[in-house]
Amino acid sequence: MAESSPKPVVMWTTLNYPPWEIASGPLQDKGILDLFRKDLVAHLPQFHHELQAGITSERRESLLRRRMDVCELSMIETPKRLRYTVFTRRKYQILAPPRLIGERRDMLALDNAGRAVNLAQMMESGGLRLGLLAGRSYGVDLDAQLATLSQHYPDRVLMLKTTSESGLGGLIQHLKHKRIDLTIGYSYEAETVRRSDPDHPNLAFLPIQGVAKPLVIGISCADTAIGRQVVNAIDALPANAMDFWQVERAYEAMLPPEERRWVMEQAAQHLHPVGGVKDNAQQE
Repeated sequence: MAESSPKPVVMWTTLNYPPWEIASGPLQDKGILDLFRKDLVAHLPQFHHELQAGITSERRESLLRRRMDVCELSMIETPKRLRYTVFTRRKYQILAPPRLIGERRDMLALDNAGRAVNLAQMMESGGLRLGLLAGRSYGVDLDAQLATLSQHYPDRVLMLKTTSESGLGGLIQHLKHKRIDLTIGYSYEAETVRRSDPDHPNLAFLPIQGVAKPLVIGISCADTAIGRQVVNAIDALPANAMDFWQVERAYEAMLPPEERRWVMEQAAQHLHPVGGVKDNAQQE
């Protein structure tokens, strides 16, 4: 009897970013995305799945660029990444746009009756230091703004390295110690920091001009033969094969009420009731 061919090996990369991905400790592999990944790979038995846990955003990007057979769950689709990454057509989460974050007392001067902040004018008008997480994408529109600002203000638009576990929490520590004045992130991240760090600064959030579209999140793999097979297999799963909305529900529960309503409206518009992108959805 002939031996069966070995299954293609796919490596799933994860950050150590509670409560989404937890790479160590008593809750290891019990994060929101960890549980979603376990459910997903159970429906992909044609592959042999391995896990590389607790890497950084930069390391993850490097593995994709090098065309290793890796996949991951939370990358934002951008034209740059499409050069070396393939994304599922099926989407499982809607993210509200990132916001400008700073200590409340420092944000008062920027708050124009809740209207969106023009980042170029903000950087031109003063000596503010903007700290960003190295290797992170904030979506096509904001990435373009930040690339321009980084060229004009290389000493004040700072790409900072923190552990994958700390994420925005690491940037907020920089805020607390006055190494930066402002940062950019998502409100759900700040809520996670608030719950875990009682000594965090009193934060305020402002919308950013030119950044209003929801971010539609799917699953991505390196653009290799195996990576394309995995993406095609995920897109071919029946819509009711698993609970594709489990991550979206957990995310919505972390949001402030007004933002939660907006995200729920966007999810109803862009996602099928049982998970996956609608045929007429606009992919950003």
